Amino acid sequence: MGSLEDIQLYNILVERKSHDFLAEINDLYMYANDVLLEIPKLFSNYTFHDIDHSIRVINYMFLLIEDQVKDYSDLHIAMIIMSGLAHDTGMFASDDEIAAVKRKISQEYNIYDEEILLEKCRNYIRIHHGERVKKVIDNNRLSGDKPVKSLFSIGKSYNFGDEISKICQSHMEDVEWIRNNITTKLVLADYVANPQQIAMLLRIADVIDIDDRRAPDYMSTLLNVKGFSKEEWSKHTPVTNYNKIQKDDGVCSIYFSGECKDADIYRKLQKFFYYIESDLKEIKHYAKNYDYPYTFKINDTIINNISTKGFKATKLEFQLDYSKVMTLLMGEKIYGDRKAGLREMIQNSVDAVLAMKERTAGVSFSTYSPLIGIEINKDSNVISLYDNGIGMDRNVLRNYFFKIGNSFYGSEEFRKLNPSYMSIGRYGIGFLSCFMLSQHIVLETKSQDGEAISIEFEKDSPYVTERIINQNIFPEGHGTKISFRYNEVIDDVFENEDSLKEYVSEMFLTKGFHLFVSNGEGKKEISSSLENDSYRNIYNSDVDISIKIPYWPDMIHSVSQLCDDSSNIFYLYDDDEFVRLEYLMESIQDYQFKDEEYDSPSSLGGEQEDVALAIMDLVGGIPGDDLYDAIEKSLLEKSYENGNLVYWRVPIITDLSLLDAFKERAQNAGYDEAIELFRQSISYFYVVGRKQAISNDALIDMANYVCESMDVRGWYAYDKYSDFDVIRAEKIYQRVLRSDIGTYLPIDHNYSFNENNVKEKVYMQGVRVSDEHINLHLIIKNTKIEDIRVNIHSSKYQLNVSRNNLDAQSHELLGKRIAQIIYKKMIEENEMMNHSEDSALIKGLIDELI
Repeated sequence: MGSLEDIQLYNILVERKSHDFLAEINDLYMYANDVLLEIPKLFSNYTFHDIDHSIRVINYMFLLIEDQVKDYSDLHIAMIIMSGLAHDTGMFASDDEIAAVKRKISQEYNIYDEEILLEKCRNYIRIHHGERVKKVIDNNRLSGDKPVKSLFSIGKSYNFGDEISKICQSHMEDVEWIRNNITTKLVLADYVANPQQIAMLLRIADVIDIDDRRAPDYMSTLLNVKGFSKEEWSKHTPVTNYNKIQKDDGVCSIYFSGECKDADIYRKLQKFFYYIESDLKEIKHYAKNYDYPYTFKINDTIINNISTKGFKATKLEFQLDYSKVMTLLMGEKIYGDRKAGLREMIQNSVDAVLAMKERTAGVSFSTYSPLIGIEINKDSNVISLYDNGIGMDRNVLRNYFFKIGNSFYGSEEFRKLNPSYMSIGRYGIGFLSCFMLSQHIVLETKSQDGEAISIEFEKDSPYVTERIINQNIFPEGHGTKISFRYNEVIDDVFENEDSLKEYVSEMFLTKGFHLFVSNGEGKKEISSSLENDSYRNIYNSDVDISIKIPYWPDMIHSVSQLCDDSSNIFYLYDDDEFVRLEYLMESIQDYQFKDEEYDSPSSLGGEQEDVALAIMDLVGGIPGDDLYDAIEKSLLEKSYENGNLVYWRVPIITDLSLLDAFKERAQNAGYDEAIELFRQSISYFYVVGRKQAISNDALIDMANYVCESMDVRGWYAYDKYSDFDVIRAEKIYQRVLRSDIGTYLPIDHNYSFNENNVKEKVYMQGVRVSDEHINLHLIIKNTKIEDIRVNIHSSKYQLNVSRNNLDAQSHELLGKRIAQIIYKKMIEENEMMNHSEDSALIKGLIDELI
């Protein structure tokens, strides 16, 4: 383990006898060493974040500014040492912190698997460990109950702990963040320092410390390193040189030497070098503008002496034809319709305002109201899209906006600021669709902490120009405005202004933000919602549904429930003998039998005698304590075969004059369509308890019984027909739950909304999916769905690049999920089913859909 004496800058302070900082640095060294030793308990497979790494980082920083150190204040030198010692302390997390992070992840993402939770917890702490240093400094204490923050003090009044926290955080941010958040001048007592320069030095020094001292090859095998950790370890092992900084005439260069035997690792290492060089270019640009003695000279090209073994490195690389690639990505070849350009632009604005809404949610007294506006000015030949969202700074423009396929909303930078928000845009090419609307684009934007920027670009040119604009262009201090040429949008893309408004209204759900369209005639708000008062609105964790169903189908879970639904229900027993079930059950409820009456049912007389005989036949002469339940159980037991309830639903025409028309419709269009067309003139009776086909004679007898019991004119004489042209028995049971008695739901397979002329609208996070047909793999028979609207808000469903369709897997998953949600809602609204003993089994069937 290294010691403070191994730090060259520390020895300089010793020589200077810097009493303001030496004792504090000693205490911080001891504290940091203790904390860093705890990191492997959570990150056992990660590269080493130990005190030796911290010492190397400090010495690399020294080498970058060695020639100027003599002119630095003791404060500046102390801050370099302290930031190097503290920069990784945020990787440590107590048991309570780990538990809190896991709870947060579990609640936000509905994850309960302990192994997955732990891995996500590690990833969260790794990503945020830079900013977590502030918590270490502000809240933790040394031995003897001395606050850690007291180490960063001069006298009793001056504390630079916040500056150290920001410097430590910066090594996990980007160069633009350093420039925007850390000052170039700090004056405390008699000392002057440049915290921004230290942050730039730390960023370089930390990232170049890659070799086997941080990731010994034998440890990778021993620990069975996988996933993200394996990628990190693989970058270290080929590098063999320990001194990474060379100097030539006062200019520092980053130098790597070694040998690589794995082509995959070699490619990863080259990509890593590319990102280091990108940072070096920015750091070099800013460092040259620092006041002396804080300037430092650095080469922005890495000296790469990594040789290969078993394969060859080549100068070949992918080259893109700008005009052809841009034409491919920005045209109708992806989106199919030029109107989709406006959809993509508004989608970007929706992401921007909802992200800002999340950021301001916890801000006291915040009055932020998300707003998107489309301003149409025909006289000026301009159509502008405005939003008061997060806006963009130069870093976002440079690293995401102008980098095709690099979405800001998918970056770690965005995740830190918006940990919960799931963006609509994912592919990083959506903005190119603006060229489907106009050849010439003007973009004005401002982030909360950045400057207002105005840039102009054209479809056929890779060159971008910038104009100076009023820094107060956005009233709320942030937002984006994109301007197109009116004559290229109207007529070429949309027929007129009204068709543009209609398209916008059709494509977006405006929940959570306001959307306005204005022209010379005034401003109109476009409001579109998934919810509808005449629909059933079902909200779920990943899919919201608004569905129009005239009625829920009957979901029968017992024979006695059939009695509640119809008085025309028959129980069929031997030799086609039958009894009207509703009458039988009512008689049981109304009459309390005595024990002695069981032996002599004939003494009851009349209808009660017939009922008693039927009961005795059902229960074998030995009724249970609860006679009603005994009959119910006996009916069910005698009415099931192989776990299936034998249940017949028989339609009958109630108006003789319609018979010929019904038969003709059935022959030409099918029986089901005829039933639907003549619904108002068809009645049904039910038969339970028959384990084979019902004879025509028995059916006709029951039909006549129904006819005679109702005062309906013109009933058809069923005995003239025996071929079931009109009277057709329909066994509607198709699937049964696993239970001793059984519970059944009539189910059809592969119910397609499209095939059944159902109106449907599918949205992904409030943005319309252009071409989508949902298939419900199971649907309860006779469910009449007239209209359904679905809004997906889960990352497990994926769209193609054009946002016109779900991919095949998501398409199938969505159909199952919607069916599951609808079934659950039906059960909730059917009180008898929801409280039945079989409800758990019914829910089990529903769960099988996912």
